[in-house]
Amino acid sequence: MFRNAVVCTDLSSSSHGIVKCAGQLGVLGVENVVLVHVIEIDRPGAMPGADGDAVFARQVDALEAAGIKVRIDTAVGYAPYEIERIAVQHESGLIVAGSHGKGLFDGVMSGSVSSDLVRIAARPILLTAPSTGDDYEQVGDSCAAMLGHVLFPSDFSGACERAGHLMLDVAEKGARAATLLHVVQQSAGTLSEYAADDSRGRLAVFAEELHEVGVEDVRIRVMAGDAERIVAQAAASGEYSLIVMGPHCEEGSEAALDSVTNAALQKTVVPILLAPPGWRP
Repeated sequence: MFRNAVVCTDLSSSSHGIVKCAGQLGVLGVENVVLVHVIEIDRPGAMPGADGDAVFARQVDALEAAGIKVRIDTAVGYAPYEIERIAVQHESGLIVAGSHGKGLFDGVMSGSVSSDLVRIAARPILLTAPSTGDDYEQVGDSCAAMLGHVLFPSDFSGACERAGHLMLDVAEKGARAATLLHVVQQSAGTLSEYAADDSRGRLAVFAEELHEVGVEDVRIRVMAGDAERIVAQAAASGEYSLIVMGPHCEEGSEAALDSVTNAALQKTVVPILLAPPGWRP
């Protein structure tokens, strides 16, 4: 499924971490990468120039040194549409981009632009962990360790069902441990025994599917409280190596991403793998 991937670069220093991560994508079965730079001509300084060409060349060399076959593609236009178009053209099963605590992308690719990519994309999107300062090796290391302990926040919605297929794909790649997290939205009081038992029972069914594809250590957590806060805390905890989520947004709509997904993106210290609404497992 992930044999071919599109990797987004803006040729800035912040994109070095994305390339470091891309060099570790063999853990997900990636063999071929299209390194993509989208030029938005109405943005000052958008044209890469000689320095940009040199950065492009260094990033290609870094990927090839990691054993990844690389093609390059430069497009002009609105980044989300161009990225998805190139992904279709190259039959890519994955889009890789950066997460910098501001949304899906740093700098020019933030806010509504990043939300548009999630709504438009017809394939999973892997967001790299944010780097600490200039420590881009850390970003690569976090991608190399993605299959250690995967967090799957579940709300039993259609978006979550879609993400469940993605979680199973990740599990089959060799995930060693998984935590299934469900938050019963509650402003006050304790979790009722009925709600807790019902949620655990539903998660247990999915846990069995994960066991069947080889994940030996599957944990179930049911908590009461604010889902946005609890999922954000889990994303920031450092306890997990990857988060798999199904964002709530309508395909092709102008609605923003849901608050739980946004909170996870802003606080995460590990990569996040999203199952967009346009992806059909």
